[in-house]
Amino acid sequence: MGITKSDDPPSDILVAMSENQAGYIATKPMHDTQALLGEKDGKLLFQFHLVPTFEFTSWLLGLGQEAEVLEPKWYREQIRK
Repeated sequence: MGITKSDDPPSDILVAMSENQAGYIATKPMHDTQALLGEKDGKLLFQFHLVPTFEFTSWLLGLGQEAEVLEPKWYREQIRK
């Protein structure tokens, strides 16, 4: 992801991904802070610590139903809309 200047503090963003996407994401990290936290309900959980930029949001939306933002709630709602 690119570098963006922001006055907003970074957030911990928790994303559940299908195994199809998770395999690729695990081998080609999208951000330096990316961490694989484990598995839940057949999906792999990834955490990112960043300011969610337009680029990051576009990437997540591009994954479609293969990814679901779990936390924080405000960002989950933004993605849902």
